[in-house]
Amino acid sequence: MMRILLLAVLLLTVACGTVTPPIDIAPDAWISYDHKTSYFVSDAGADSVRLTVKYASFTFLDKSAELLPVAKSVFQRISNELAEKRGTVRAVYDSSKFYESVAYNGVSGVSTALVSNELTFSAKADSSGTPTSAIEPVEIVQKLEALKKALDSGLITKEEYERKKKEILERY
Repeated sequence: MMRILLLAVLLLTVACGTVTPPIDIAPDAWISYDHKTSYFVSDAGADSVRLTVKYASFTFLDKSAELLPVAKSVFQRISNELAEKRGTVRAVYDSSKFYESVAYNGVSGVSTALVSNELTFSAKADSSGTPTSAIEPVEIVQKLEALKKALDSGLITKEEYERKKKEILERY
C-alpha cells in the first residue's frame, strides 16, 4: 500500500511540472505581455538587464520542448520593445547563453517554456532615430571570425584580410 501511495505522489509530481527561473521571482512580479506570455526584468548593470520570459500553451500533450523556439522569438520581441523604451536602437544578447527551462503539466494540459538571458542595450539613437554606433561588439567578433575563417580556408589573401579587418575595426 505504501508503495502505491509513493508511486501516486511521484506521478502527480511529474504530471504537474513547472518551469524554474534562474533567479527567485515572486509570482506577482511577472508582467503580462499577452495571453500566453509573461516576463520579468531585473537590473544586471548600467546598460544591461536580465530578461526572463515565460511562454505557456495548452497542448494536452507534452510539447514543452517545441515551445522553446517560440519563447525565444517572443524574447526577441520583448527585448526590442525594452530597447525602444530606453531610447536605444536594440538590445544585444549572446544566444549561446540562454537559460532554458521547460515543463509539462499533465493535469492542466499546459506546456511551458521559460528562457532567460542578459540584455545589453547599445547604440543610443540620436534625435533623428539614427544609431550612434552602426555595429555592435558581438557583430564585430562574428565578422572578424568569419573573415579569419575565409583567410584560413584560402578564400581571401592576407592583404584582403588585413584591409577588411581594418575596415571593420574602424567602423567601431
